[in-house]
Amino acid sequence: NTFGLFSSEDSQGLLDFASKCGTQSIKSFKTFLNAIEVCSLELNISWNSALAKEYSWVGDKNKINQLANSLSHIVSEQPVIHNIEGVLITSSLRGNFEIKGIDKKTYKGTYPVELLEKVREIRIGEDCMSVIEEARIVNSATKQSRSVFTLKSVSRLEG
Repeated sequence: NTFGLFSSEDSQGLLDFASKCGTQSIKSFKTFLNAIEVCSLELNISWNSALAKEYSWVGDKNKINQLANSLSHIVSEQPVIHNIEGVLITSSLRGNFEIKGIDKKTYKGTYPVELLEKVREIRIGEDCMSVIEEARIVNSATKQSRSVFTLKSVSRLEG
């Protein structure tokens, strides 16, 4: 949700938003806010949720400056690739998955539509081998971080 940025009330909310939309979107928002700031403009934004709840955000110069500064602390680390042997816990047609590794860690994330057929070949509860990319998004000011997992490949383990 694009407006999640404006409804974020603290650094944790900003990090949650960044983990959903990605650091490239964060950079775009920061560029937008900087342009608003340079032109000495203010914002008054309102929107309705899918359930027709009305939201609004009023950005005066100080609030815009504060939000732009907060966004400048959101960075992504180099992604890490994990080869995980485990059990498929859940999968959905919407591109979500959950795998519990033999290391007892649970990996929840998304997968691209190109993997849908491969994911559908594996039944819930079956052993599988997967390649999962972990992208960490960090707030360098608070040292809080969030990991985003993307399934890159998966196959059923035979035997």
